[in-house]
Amino acid sequence: MKGNRRVRISIKDELYGEFANLLSPSERWVWLALRLFCANSPLQPYIALTMEHRKVGFTDTSIAEYLSIDSRLWATCKHKFINYKLIELQEDNIIKIRHWHKWKQISWVEKSENPEDDLLVDKNKVEKERRMTELRKAVIDHLNMRTGKHFHVGAIPSIEFINGRTQEGATLTDFKHVIDVKSLQWRGDEYWDKFLRPSTLFNRTKFWEYKNEKLPKSEDPHLQPTKMDKETIDRSQKIWEYRQGLNKKYAPKMGKATSPEEVDAIKAEIDEQVATYSQEI
Repeated sequence: MKGNRRVRISIKDELYGEFANLLSPSERWVWLALRLFCANSPLQPYIALTMEHRKVGFTDTSIAEYLSIDSRLWATCKHKFINYKLIELQEDNIIKIRHWHKWKQISWVEKSENPEDDLLVDKNKVEKERRMTELRKAVIDHLNMRTGKHFHVGAIPSIEFINGRTQEGATLTDFKHVIDVKSLQWRGDEYWDKFLRPSTLFNRTKFWEYKNEKLPKSEDPHLQPTKMDKETIDRSQKIWEYRQGLNKKYAPKMGKATSPEEVDAIKAEIDEQVATYSQEI
C-alpha cells in the first residue's frame, strides 16, 4: 500500500479575517487556489518545477492557466500578494508562500506498512522524471530540426507546455505531428514563422486543434532535417544563458509591475536586449 496524504487548508481568514477587507472575492479565491496548488507540490512552500536538481519558477501565463484564471487577474493578485507579504518572488520567478506553516496543515498521513513500498515509489518517481526529460529533449530536438531554430530544452516554456500536454495524454508522435504540420504551413513566412515556438505550438488552446490537422501527401523541402553544427548549438546555448540572466535581473521589477501592460513592456525590453546580443555574437 502506498503512502497517502490529505491536506486541510483553513479559509477562516479569507471569510472573516483581514483578507475580507483587503482582497476582493475573486482575489481571495485566487489566494486560496494558489495555496492548494502549493499544497499538492513536493516543493512546499515553493511554487516551482524541478529541472536537473534545481528549482525553476512557472511563467505567469502558466500559473494563470493552472489556476484557470485570466492572466490579468493573476498579475493584479500577484502584485497585491507581494505587497501584503503573503508571497515572496525569488529568482527565476520562483514563488515562496510566506508563513507556510500558518496556511497549511497536514491532517492525516498514512504510512506504508512495508518500507520497501516507499522505496519503490521513489524509484518510480525518478524513472518517470527520466522519461519526461527524454521526451522533452526529443520534442525540442525535433522542433529545432524542422524549423532551423535553437530552442533550449531547459527553458521554462519548453518544460511547462510539454509537461502540460503530456499530462493530458499527448505522446511524442503527437508533438512531432504538430511540429511537422505547422512547420510546413508557417516556416519562412514573414508573419507566421515567429509562431513556430513551444508557447504557441504546445499551448492548451491550440495543440489539440493542430494535432487534428493532416499533413499533405507531398513532401516539402522545408521539412527536410537540417544539421546543426557545434558552433550553432554553442551560440544557441549562449543566447539562452543570456536571456536567463536578464530574467533574473528583471524579476524584482516584474514583481512590482501593477498591470499587464507594464509586464509586457518589461518582456519587450528583455526581447530587445536578447535580439541585440544575438546579432553581436
